[in-house]
Order: sequence, then structure tokens, then C-alpha cells
Amino acid sequence: MPGVRLATALTILVVGVLAAGCGGEAAEETAPVAPSTTVAPTTVPPTTTVAPTTTGPTTTGAADTDIGLEWAPVPEDEALFGSAEVWSAAAGGPGLVAVGADTSGDDWVAAAWVSEDGYTWSRVPHDEGVFGGPGVQVMYAVTAGGPGLVAVGGEGSGIDDTLAPNGAVWVSADGYTWTRIVDDAVFAGVRFSSVAAGPGGLVAVGGGWDDYGMGSAFVSEDGYTWTPVETGEGYVGSVTAGGPGWVAAGLAEDSETGAVCAVWVSEDAQAWTRVGEQALGGCTRINFIVAWDLGLVAFDRFSGPVAVSPPPG
Repeated sequence: MPGVRLATALTILVVGVLAAGCGGEAAEETAPVAPSTTVAPTTVPPTTTVAPTTTGPTTTGAADTDIGLEWAPVPEDEALFGSAEVWSAAAGGPGLVAVGADTSGDDWVAAAWVSEDGYTWSRVPHDEGVFGGPGVQVMYAVTAGGPGLVAVGGEGSGIDDTLAPNGAVWVSADGYTWTRIVDDAVFAGVRFSSVAAGPGGLVAVGGGWDDYGMGSAFVSEDGYTWTPVETGEGYVGSVTAGGPGWVAAGLAEDSETGAVCAVWVSEDAQAWTRVGEQALGGCTRINFIVAWDLGLVAFDRFSGPVAVSPPPG
């Protein structure tokens, strides 16, 4: 279905970015951390901070002008990432935090990895109460925000062996100790595929699996308590802080083509306005939008950049 294809496509590009030049030298094991806990949305998270025990290679202090021009491959680490799917990463915790899933078992379990330098990585020890559960558990996106880091994804079973039908949220102050937010009434039926921090807090988006339906954004000031807000008809699969405040993208149903690109904008993440289709040049899919100094660029996984805002010139 369109929702499934888009939700999968939205996250695969993140994997491609993380996988570029991948591999990983076997990382030293981290010291056991205090067990993470699962709490209701209003529960204050644990405050214990566990320091990393691994130390990455000494950097050479390369000039900023070398960043992006000079690269060093990260040696492959089959033990650490061989049975993993890494979907997203963000600056936070000890330096960087990556999230995804461990796919080695019958059911996938959510997983997180930490690094001080991007070169040496260690996995956060598995806690079944936080990262596991019935069916599939996956962290699809992570951002700096809330108490430190907020990851969103999916959980449960009923779609197939790899697609979780319900939303899931995890928060962490340091990247090592994670708390799972439980709110079945809010998260049921909408798997989260994107999260961003911006004006007023956080916005997560995702979609159901039956049809385009009524799109929803989920807003939170702290990462613990989330409130759904309607964006209008369509599948909302990506969100970023930018434009008037927030910009979300996805698909909407079209009687002739079946699907067209859709973009929604908001100043406060509460009231959303859909951008006219003619402004998007007739594209049929937007997987994600990037905000930068010159504005916004919308990307399709297969076609590359499909629209820019504002127009050039």
C-alpha cells in the first residue's frame, strides 16, 4: 500500500547515509549500565548517568575545511552490527547515538549504539522491558531533544515480520539509559517514522497502514507526554523544523494518479496548512525534507531532489 511503501522508503535513505563507508572495528564492551525502565507518559525518568568505558582513537585535530573532504573507513564489526539495522543517528549522549533494531531473533528488538568519536562504537545493553516485547520493536528515528534524546519507531505485530503497526517512543538523558514511554491510547495504529526538535518542543509523524486516512502530527514539550494534532488528509511521513516553524511531508490521494506529493506547514505544530499541489511541480512522492540556510529541499528516494523553497532566483 502507499503508506507502507513510503514509510519504508523514508527510513531506508537514512540507512544508506549511515552505511556509507561503514564497517566497524570491534569495540570494547561497555560496563553494565543500570537497567532502563518503562514508565507511563507522566513519569519522571531515571536520572542515573552511566559514563562510557570505551575510548575512541585520538583525533588529529583536522581543520574544519577537511570535514567532508577527507574520510576514513570504519572497520567492519560483525559482532556489533552484523545482525542489526541502523535507521537513524543524532549528536547527543557521549557524542553520537545511533538507533535501529537487532534482527537476529524471531522478533526484532529495538537497539541503540553510542560513540564518542564516530569511529569506535558500543551497543547499549539490551533490556527486554525497554527494547523488547511482543512482535517487532524498532527505533526508526532519533533527535536531540526532551531530556537529551528522543527516539521514535514502532512496536507490535500484525503487518508482517518486519513492520510494526503501533507507535513507540523512547527517551534518554545520556544515550546509555533509556526509558520507554507507554501510551497505548495515543500511539495505537500509527507507526512513527520521523521526529524533530524545534519551536516549542518536539514533533513526531507517522502513518497508519490501511489508507491515506487523516494525517497526524504528535507534539510534545518534553518527550514524555504526546498529543495528536490533525494535519489534514494524507500520509505524513517526515517532519523538520524550518520554514514558518515546522514543515511536514508525505503523500495525498489523487483520483487520477493515485498519489501526489503533499507538504504541510505550521507555525506552532498545532494548526497545519497544506501547500498547493501546483507548488510542488507534480511530483508523486516526497520521502523527506531538509532545512538549511537557503531554505528547504524536498527529496524523493528514487528521483533525488524534487522541489525547493523558496524558488531559485
